[in-house]
Amino acid sequence: MRARSPFARGFTLIEVLVAEGAMEAARSAVDRLLRRVPTHAAGLWFDGVLLEQAGRSREAVTRWAQVALDA
Repeated sequence: MRARSPFARGFTLIEVLVAEGAMEAARSAVDRLLRRVPTHAAGLWFDGVLLEQAGRSREAVTRWAQVALDA
């Protein structure tokens, strides 16, 4: 699955990590970002992407809904 952020023109670090299959590193990057800025739209978006890829669809939808509600 190609997960492109709707928030950036270029590739983000998290996008690159996901594209390379480095899911643990991507999870770590998302967690660090959301610890600093809990409502960061791109962070929530990629949290949803990683949750979906881990088979946690309901939680992923919740994250994406947060992005939509904050927009």
